[in-house]
Amino acid sequence: MAEEDGPEAAAATAADGKAPEGETTALETPRHRPDITPIHPESQTPVSAAEPRRRLTFPKDVPLNLPPRPQRLPGVPTIAQLRSHTQSPFRSYMSSGAVTPTSRLSHKPSVSSINLQHLLEKLEMDQYDTYGVEELRDGFFDASFFRPAGNATTATTAVYKALNSSEIYPSFSFYGLAYHFYAVNMDFLWQVFRTHYGIKLFKSLLAYTICFIVCLVSGRQSWLGKHNYFAAISVLLNHPGRTFGAQIDGTFLCILGAAVGLGWGCLSLKFASFIPHQDARREALVEILLVIFVGTLAWFRSTLIRLYQALMSAGIAVFFLCLVEPSLSRWDYETVREFAFPWLVGQAICLLVNIIVFPGAGGREVATALHDALLAAMDGLVIPRPDSPADRLDLNMRLVNLSEAYRDMRSEITLSSFLPDDICYLRNTLQSVMKDLIAVDTSTTLFEEPPPSVPSTASGEEVQNFIPIDIDTPAAERGAFIDLEDTLPALTLVRGVLAPVARELIDTMLQMLSACDIELMAIAGYPQLPAKNKITCNVGVVEAYAEFKDIMDAFDIADESLIDHPLLPNSFSKHPELVSLFLFAHPLRQAANSVDVLAQRVLAMRARPNARKKKLLWPSYPWKKAFYRSNTQVRHDRGGVTAGYYFRSKKELDAIMGAGAVVSEPHQFDKTRKSTSAVSDIFNSDAASFSGESHTKRYHVWRAIHRMQGFETRFAIKLAVVISFLSFPAWLNRSTGWYKENESWWAVIGAWFMFHPRVGGNAEDMAARSIAAVLGSVWGGVTYAAGNGNPYVMTVMAALFMFPALFRYTQSEHPRSGLMACMSFSVVSLSAYTHHGYPNVAHIAWTRGLAIMVGICAAVLVNWTLWPFVARHELRKSISTMMLTLAVTYSGIVAKYIYHEEDMEPTREDIERSQVLEAKLREGFVRMRELIEMTRHEIRLRGPFDPTPYYRLIETLERFLEHLVQVRQSSLIFQPSALIPSPDDDNAKDILSFRRDAVASILMNLYTMAAGLRVKKPIPKYLPSAAVARKMLLDKMEEAELDTEEERVASRRRRRGAGPGYHPDHGRGGGVGGGDGSGELYKRWADVYQFAYSSALTDIVGELEELERLTKEVCGEMPLDVPNL
Repeated sequence: MAEEDGPEAAAATAADGKAPEGETTALETPRHRPDITPIHPESQTPVSAAEPRRRLTFPKDVPLNLPPRPQRLPGVPTIAQLRSHTQSPFRSYMSSGAVTPTSRLSHKPSVSSINLQHLLEKLEMDQYDTYGVEELRDGFFDASFFRPAGNATTATTAVYKALNSSEIYPSFSFYGLAYHFYAVNMDFLWQVFRTHYGIKLFKSLLAYTICFIVCLVSGRQSWLGKHNYFAAISVLLNHPGRTFGAQIDGTFLCILGAAVGLGWGCLSLKFASFIPHQDARREALVEILLVIFVGTLAWFRSTLIRLYQALMSAGIAVFFLCLVEPSLSRWDYETVREFAFPWLVGQAICLLVNIIVFPGAGGREVATALHDALLAAMDGLVIPRPDSPADRLDLNMRLVNLSEAYRDMRSEITLSSFLPDDICYLRNTLQSVMKDLIAVDTSTTLFEEPPPSVPSTASGEEVQNFIPIDIDTPAAERGAFIDLEDTLPALTLVRGVLAPVARELIDTMLQMLSACDIELMAIAGYPQLPAKNKITCNVGVVEAYAEFKDIMDAFDIADESLIDHPLLPNSFSKHPELVSLFLFAHPLRQAANSVDVLAQRVLAMRARPNARKKKLLWPSYPWKKAFYRSNTQVRHDRGGVTAGYYFRSKKELDAIMGAGAVVSEPHQFDKTRKSTSAVSDIFNSDAASFSGESHTKRYHVWRAIHRMQGFETRFAIKLAVVISFLSFPAWLNRSTGWYKENESWWAVIGAWFMFHPRVGGNAEDMAARSIAAVLGSVWGGVTYAAGNGNPYVMTVMAALFMFPALFRYTQSEHPRSGLMACMSFSVVSLSAYTHHGYPNVAHIAWTRGLAIMVGICAAVLVNWTLWPFVARHELRKSISTMMLTLAVTYSGIVAKYIYHEEDMEPTREDIERSQVLEAKLREGFVRMRELIEMTRHEIRLRGPFDPTPYYRLIETLERFLEHLVQVRQSSLIFQPSALIPSPDDDNAKDILSFRRDAVASILMNLYTMAAGLRVKKPIPKYLPSAAVARKMLLDKMEEAELDTEEERVASRRRRRGAGPGYHPDHGRGGGVGGGDGSGELYKRWADVYQFAYSSALTDIVGELEELERLTKEVCGEMPLDVPNL
C-alpha cells in the first residue's frame, strides 16, 4: 500500500531519534483527525497570509525523533463477507486509506481518487476490506452498505447564521414592534415619494376620489341608483395603477364578466318565474342555479388566470341580481340598471385616468427588468470575492423577472421602442452570460501573490536547507500531490501571464455591460435608470466594444503563449492548484464570448433607423398560453403570487420532464430518426403529443375525469359550499327581511374575494383581514359622522384613509387585507350617505362590517381546514420532487453525454433541451426559497418551524445541479467516451457492471430520500455507498488502463509529431482545437476539463452524502430492529 509503514530500518532509526545518513523523514500525524478538512482539487487555493498552513522547516542535518507508526490489525471477515465470493484480483480496501497508486503514464482514473479520500475517511475503513474476494452478481446491481457517518454538520455560512430562531420568530417586545412599525412606514414613504410606484398609487387614488365624488353627487340625485357603491368596487377591481394595455384588457374583461353574470342571473330568475311565488321550489331553483354558476366560475377562475377580472365581475353581478332582491317574481330592467350603470361608470373613470394621467405604455417594465439583469451581471463580475449562494439566487431571480416582463410585453398592447424579438434575444443572451458567470470561480487565486519559495527565520535570515512539512493535511492526501516546489514555478508563470490580461478582461467586460445598459435605456427612453449604476462608463458602446475586442485578442494571445512553455507539466491531474487557474480562465473567456454576442445585438439595435421611435405592439403571445397567465398587477392584486409562481414553475418543469421521458423511449433512439420536437414546442404539447400516439375516446374520458379530481374541482366545491351557506338566509321567510335590510349579502361578496385557488390563508391572515375590515367600517362611519354627511368633509376623510389602504392593496405584499379595508370603507360610507344615516351610522357600520367579516372568516376557515395549502408540506414535497428531477437529469446526462452509444453523440437539440431544463430547475430553486418565506407566517401548534435544514437541503441540491451542469459542459470538451473501453475489449464487460453500480447507487439514494421526504417517513439507516461504488469503478478503470498501457505508449511514440504527452483519444473532433493543428491547445483543455469532469462526478457523491444527512435530520432515521436471537 502507498501509505503503509516504511522499511523496518528506517522506522527503527526514527524511533531511536536518528535518521539514516543522507535521508530525511517527514513528520506524520495520525490519520483520523477531527479538525482536518480534506482538500478538494476543485477548491484548491493557496494559503492566505491570514491563515497560513502550518509548515515546519528543518535543516537537513537535524535528526527527527519520530515514534514508529503502529501496525493496524485487520478485522475478522463475517459470514456475509465470505458468502458467494470468489478470488478477486482487486486490492483490498484496507483501513489505511491509501490513495490508489497509479502509473505516471496513467492518470485518468486516479484523478478523482484524491477527492474520494475525504469521503471514504468519514466511514470506518475496516468495512472496505474485501480480503481479496469478489461477489459474483450475474449482472444484478450490487449495492455496498456500510455504517453511515455521523449527524449532519453544522452550517457555517452567513445564510444559516441568519436563520436562528430569534430572527425567524422575533419576540414581540415593545422595542421590536416599534422598530417594525418604523421600518414599515419608512418603506411606505420611500416607495410612494421616491419610486415609480408612487405614480401608480397617485393614479389609483385619483380615480377612486373622482368616483367617490361622483357617488356623493349622485347620492342626492339618485341618478346612479341606491347601490352606487358598486362604482367604487368597480374602480378597486380594475384600478388605473397599471399599464395602458393591461387597463384596456381589464376594462373589456370587467364589462364582459358583468354582462355574463347579469345574463345568468336574469336567466335564473326567468326560470324561477314559472314557479308560483309562494312555492319553496322557486327559491331552491334559484339557489341551485346560483351554486352551479358559482362552481363553474370557480373552476375556470383557478384554471384560466387570464379571465380573473371577468370571472370576479360575473360573480359580483350574479350575487347582486339573485340576492339583493330575492323576492322578485321576475327580473326587470331597473334592477339590472342598478348594477350595470355604476359598474360602467367606474370602468370609464379608470380608463380615462389611466390614459390621461401619466400614461404607462408598458415599455418601462421591460426596460427596468433589462436594467436590473445587467446590474446583476455586473455584480457577478466583481472578482475575486467569496462565493455566496445569495449571488446565484440574485442572478437567477433577475433572469426570472426578465422572462416575466418579456411575456407580459407580448401578452398586452404595448408602446415601446423595443421589438419582442429583440427582448427575447437579449433575454437568452443574458441567460448565457449569467450561466457562464455562475460557472466562474469567484474565489480564484489567480490574482494572489504566490508564496515565497524560500522561507526566512524570525531574524530575517533565509534558510537554504529546509524541508517543508505539512502537519495539517493527512498523509494520504499529501502523498497524492506533487511537491509544491515542482508546482510553484508553473503557478508563478500562469499567474504572471494570465492575471494582467484577466483583470483587463474583467474590467472591459464591466465597461461593456455598462455601455450596453446605457445604450439600451437610451433606446427605451429611460436614460435616468442607469444613474444608480455603480460602474461608470465614460465611452460609448462603439468605443467600448472596440476596446473589449482588443482585450479579448490579448487574452487569447497570452493563453496561447502557455501552450509550449517548458515549465508547464505534461499532465495536470496532480496539479489541482494549476488546474483551478485554468478552470477560472476558460469560463471567464466563455463569459466574454456571451458578452460579445450581447454587445453585437445592442450595436445592431443602435444602428437601425428610427431605433428610438415608439412602436405600437399588439399582443403576440400564443393564445393557448395566454389564458393561463395574467399581467403583473392582476397577479399581485389577486394575492398568492408566491404560491402561484411555485405551482406554475412546477407545472412547466413537469411538462419538460414528461416530454423528456417520452423522447427517451427506445423506439426514438433510431439513428436515422430526427429530433421529435424543438425546444420551443415543449410547452405547446403534452407528453402524448411528443410520442405521436393516438388515444381512444375511452382514454380521453378517463383523462377528463382525472382532471376533475384536481385542485380546480376542490376549489370549486369549497367555494360553492360556502356561497350556498352564506346565501341561504336570503331564501327563508324568517330571515329575508333583515338579510335584505342590512345588506348581509356582502358576506357572500367578501368570501368571493377572499377565496384563492391555491393559498387559503391561516389564522394570521384571518386576523389581519378582519382587522382591516373593522378599520374600514369604523372609518367609514366616522367619515359620515364627522361632517354629518357633508360631502367635502367626506371626500377629505376618504382621501386620508384610502391613501394607505390603496397602497396596501396595490403595492404591498398583503393585497387582500388592503382590499377588505377599501371595500368595507366604501360600502359603509356610501351606504350611510345614500340612506342619510338611517337608522343610524353605528348600525350601518357594524352590520356591513360584520357581514364582510363573516365572509372573510368563512373563506379562511374553509380554505384552512378543507384541502388546505400548507407551505411547510409543499416545501417538503417540492424538495422531494426536485430530488426526483435531479435523479432523472443525472441519468439523462449519463446516458446522452457520457455513456452514449456509438454515433449517438448529443445533438444541438439535446443541448438546448438541457439548457432549458437547467433554467427551469434554477427557477424552481427560487420558488422553493420563496416557499420558505411563507412558512414564517404559518402557525404551528407543535412549536416554531425550523427552516434551516430545508435551506441547507435546497442549497445542497443547487450545488448538485451545478455539478451536473459542469459534468455536461466538460463532457462536450473532454469527450469522456475516450475513457470507455471498446465493446470488443475484454475489460468492457467487467467495467460495465461497476459503471452501472456507480450510477445506480446515486439513483437509488435519491429515489429513497425523495420517497421518504414526500411522505415524511424515516430514512433507512443503511443506504448504498456511492463513494465506494465510484472508488471501485475508478480502480477497475485503472486496472484496465494498466493492461493496455504498453499499447498506448507505442501509439504515443507513433504520434510523436503531435507533441509530447499527446493522447490519441484527445484528437476527436468537437473539442477545442480538434485536429486543425492546435492539438496542444486541445490537449491542455481536454486534460483540464478531464479534471473538472472527474472532480464534478466525485463532488456529486459528496453532495449526495450531505443530502442523506440533511434528509435524515428532517425525516429521522429508521432504527435497525435486530431480532433477539
